[in-house]
Amino acid sequence: MKDTEININFQYKDRLFRLLFGREEYKENVLDLYNALNDSDYKDVSELELFTIEDVIYIKMKNDVAFILDSYLSLWEQQSTDNPNMPVRGLMYFGKLYSKYIKSRKLNIYGTKQIMLPTPRYVVLYNGAKDAAPIKTLRLSDSFIYPDKSGDFEWTATVYNLSLRTPDGYKEASYESQKLFETQSTFADSRDKDHMIQGEMQILNLRNKCRVLDEYMILVERIRNYIAETNDISKAVDTAVVSCIKDGILAEFLNAHRSEVLDVCITEFDEKTFIEGIKEEGREEGRKEGMKKKEKDLVSKMLSNGKTPSSISDFCDIPLDYVLEVQKEMGLASPSDK
Repeated sequence: MKDTEININFQYKDRLFRLLFGREEYKENVLDLYNALNDSDYKDVSELELFTIEDVIYIKMKNDVAFILDSYLSLWEQQSTDNPNMPVRGLMYFGKLYSKYIKSRKLNIYGTKQIMLPTPRYVVLYNGAKDAAPIKTLRLSDSFIYPDKSGDFEWTATVYNLSLRTPDGYKEASYESQKLFETQSTFADSRDKDHMIQGEMQILNLRNKCRVLDEYMILVERIRNYIAETNDISKAVDTAVVSCIKDGILAEFLNAHRSEVLDVCITEFDEKTFIEGIKEEGREEGRKEGMKKKEKDLVSKMLSNGKTPSSISDFCDIPLDYVLEVQKEMGLASPSDK
């Protein structure tokens, strides 16, 4: 039997985000998410002007939503990968947004009078499978070849990790988060852990405040789970959509746009490419783990032969703290350096 190629779009989440938050007919969704993000209480959707640029060719997927509300110019980008270059992308995008704003308002940037621009707000909504901090701020200055401590040249992106809870409920998410903390390396300061927990609670609160965002994430999580369970991607996506409709999750939206949702989910990358990519990621992780084991075995052997931690660190170019950690695990007394 000849294999049937199935096309899937690994970044299907980006497309779904635009369907839910990037259209005039769903401006209420935009307002709800804006209120949830900014702890505000705007109610009149007519005050919100969608301002998305449709021809930004450097963004491969249509995952962006821009709008103006109360003299704030907001840009949201939905990402399924943890990308440290979002401040650069945001700076480039806002340049185009301001250019569009200046032209649409017929402002004169060459005159002697100061023009006034809406205040920028740049938010990245991440929902990939890779572990990431609940909330973090990415800075353009981190990309500078020569560090700039003046703060005179800066652009930031606030990243919200939406993947911290599961579709089974907030309580399970909290439990899983605690398990994650327990398996991670010990925090140098307990305040770091408290900060992480506080960030997760903010994410849970965000999803609780914006029902559409929460149900969107449940759909994403179900699609991800069904893809992991079956080789039939088309069936996996359809099963996730059907289950959400049955459970009243985005039911009205999915009933109205079911074929479109399926189309944007099942596209771009074929099944073979997707699976090979996953396998390669697994092989890369395996190689990294293998290198770590070899390094640890080497340190252990040299310590057993009476070498001092400092000499091992210097000779093997391995951090001294790591050598001391291995020594502690082995229960060896520290030999005196000679």
